Amino acid sequence: MSAISGPSGRDQHMRQKASELSQAAERTSDPEHRLRLRQKAERLLAQSERDGKDTDGTADGR
Repeated sequence: MSAISGPSGRDQHMRQKASELSQAAERTSDPEHRLRLRQKAERLLAQSERDGKDTDGTADGR
């Protein structure tokens, strides 16, 4: 079993993507696009937090 491919690796990837989306939102001049990017970033962060709580090491995922 690889440590990177575990839930924490996926959570880290989602947080990184959310950060990239937030940065893109700051760069865009279109207010509607900015809002969509920020909302998507917030959803990714919320999902990564939920997934992190769901995989706290007590469940074996089967």
